[in-house]
Amino acid sequence: MKKPKILLLSMAALVFLLSAKTTYAQETTTPPTIQESEIETETETESETESETESETESETESETESETESETESETESETESETESETESETESIPTETESLVTPEPLLAAPASNTIDTSKYENQDVCNFVIRMYDQVLGRKPDSEGLDHWYNKLVNKEIEGANLVDGFVSSDEFKNKPLSTTEFLDIMYSAILDRKPDAQGSQNWSEVLSYGVSRKYISAQFVGSDEFNRLCAAYNISQGHIDLSENRDKNLTITKFVSYFYQNCLNRQGDTNGLNDWTGGLLSQSLTGTNIADGFIFSDEFQNKGLNADEFVKLLYQTILTRTADSDGLNDWTTRLDNGVSQHYVTANFILSQEFTDLCNNYGIRKGDPVISENRDKNYDMTSLVTYLYRNILKRSPASTDLNDWTGRLLNHEFTATELANTFFSGDEYKSKNVSDTDFIKDLYVALLRREPSSVEIQDQLALIQNAGNDRQPLLNTVSESKEYREILFPMGIAPIQNGWFDIKGDTFYFSDKNKYIGWLWADGQRYYLNPTYNGARQTNGWQVVDGWQFYFNDRGELVQDVDALIGPQDSYMIKVYKSGNYAIVFAKDANGNYTIPVKSLLTSCGYATPTGGFYTPAKFRWLEMLGGCQGQWCTQIVGDFLFHSVPYMTTDNRTLYTDAMYNYLGTTASHGCIRLQAGDAKWMYDNCKLGTYVYIDGNENAGPFDKPAFSPLPSWHTWDPTDPTAYYLCQQHGCH
Repeated sequence: MKKPKILLLSMAALVFLLSAKTTYAQETTTPPTIQESEIETETETESETESETESETESETESETESETESETESETESETESETESETESETESIPTETESLVTPEPLLAAPASNTIDTSKYENQDVCNFVIRMYDQVLGRKPDSEGLDHWYNKLVNKEIEGANLVDGFVSSDEFKNKPLSTTEFLDIMYSAILDRKPDAQGSQNWSEVLSYGVSRKYISAQFVGSDEFNRLCAAYNISQGHIDLSENRDKNLTITKFVSYFYQNCLNRQGDTNGLNDWTGGLLSQSLTGTNIADGFIFSDEFQNKGLNADEFVKLLYQTILTRTADSDGLNDWTTRLDNGVSQHYVTANFILSQEFTDLCNNYGIRKGDPVISENRDKNYDMTSLVTYLYRNILKRSPASTDLNDWTGRLLNHEFTATELANTFFSGDEYKSKNVSDTDFIKDLYVALLRREPSSVEIQDQLALIQNAGNDRQPLLNTVSESKEYREILFPMGIAPIQNGWFDIKGDTFYFSDKNKYIGWLWADGQRYYLNPTYNGARQTNGWQVVDGWQFYFNDRGELVQDVDALIGPQDSYMIKVYKSGNYAIVFAKDANGNYTIPVKSLLTSCGYATPTGGFYTPAKFRWLEMLGGCQGQWCTQIVGDFLFHSVPYMTTDNRTLYTDAMYNYLGTTASHGCIRLQAGDAKWMYDNCKLGTYVYIDGNENAGPFDKPAFSPLPSWHTWDPTDPTAYYLCQQHGCH
């Protein structure tokens, strides 16, 4: 009867080893509790039962009793150890695993238990065997069947899978999925099976919240198996930790899934369904969708629209969902009024999406916001939409349909009507005529609809008289009111043209209209150049300096651009001359307060040549008269470089009455020189007198126009053999009365 003693020694040795292991755990990081002794005791007991006779049963029972006592002692010791480190263990948080090389996850092979008794002695690697048995017990709540145990044991021993894959096989099995587990029950199993401990309250609450965002339970198990605790558990059984690959879009980025879940909960008042979550999160992950697409997709889904929210409820929901706050009373009233005036829910939603608050919301979730798209005409200009709605209600006495609004606002956006034409279209239409209103009611409708006020009793009497004097024709009165300054000033801010073409003054500003369009920017009209300043809604710039496109311009009291400011700014210490070679004119620039040449002073008509050099030069010399190619003479010459100069149009001699009129002067403004840059005599003299030696000259071979216009030019008759701009020859013009 020595065999029972051998068993006692084996059990004692096991207790000693486990005690040593516990002591080591207390000195280092405490690994998860492992109930190895219970599994081994059961296995050895079953083996002894098969091999011993009935006479040995009593001794074996004594051994088992002693072994159980030892096991209980070990359990108590481990419990004390756990108690001592409990706060440290509970404070640990599950870390999200770093992605490593992907492992193939085997299909679950979990059949129903065939027998309560399995011979585990045949498994050479008892650690692996016990790890599999543990998962059956902790996850499925039962003992393993022999086929299942063989399957998972062989997979682990042959290194086909790792610990994480085994967990995934059990958690993903139909047997486990078919368990009607609550969130709390599921998490209890995850903590016990994977972390080998009971859940701490905060951790359980956190993971419950994560599940509420719509991730799968597989996502939770993947996070758990990536923890240090599971790593220690696997190490205790001498197997590799591994990881779980996640394939569903909703599991790939928790923050994105939380964003989508936010809209499910706020817009649809429910948890997201699996397909919906995967579709929305997939679009965000691939960046084929933006935050704007998500907001629009939920708010304009059939499910949301079928709620039938009124304007007040709809706006409040937008505040809560898109701005993440409660609506303030002023904002709520404004948006509900806009909806009442005819814009669509898309218009209001788009304006909420354009807010900084929604931008911040998307940024907080790491999502590209995107921009809303406005497609309906009624949503493109609120003032126009509000106007059309107002006219319908006060002239036709009904609210417009969305099709009416889109038609009218589309035509207004295309500038098909002036203010007068719009009024005539409503009041002269068949729908209004069919009402057969009295003259008095017509006058009241006219004032309320167009002037937005009730007529006084005196005005009613005056207008009735006007109708009677016109032979009971209402059209003259309609024209008078619709062409009034009062009516036009009401419609002007809405983008409705007061006139079809020309200048229009309103509230001290002047605007220009071309084919019912208000002009913005530079305008050439009446032989002058004007700037209709977009900063001032297109009002004409007048009276003083204004920076436009980086240049400093001066405008007179009529709004005309002054293109020679030499008399305004006076002589300058420094100028820069830019020649637009292909344009055949030049502009002189002066320095601004910062020392930059941003003030165009005057433009000069030129004739360049194909041989005229391009680039930057500094003037080295000047000559009052200088002989040119072929023996002709040039006045007021300023050297540019080498043989190339600025000079007047050539003369036959140094007599200013011998100008080459037809051959050279009349070609100014065209490419006609041999390489020098010809000027009118007056411009050549101004440059000679005002631009010091060393003045920078830049000849541009590509650009053909600058901030000032090319000067106008009038050719001379052949008998006019002097330059009319030459101050030394002007007396000749006076004698002939020509200039």
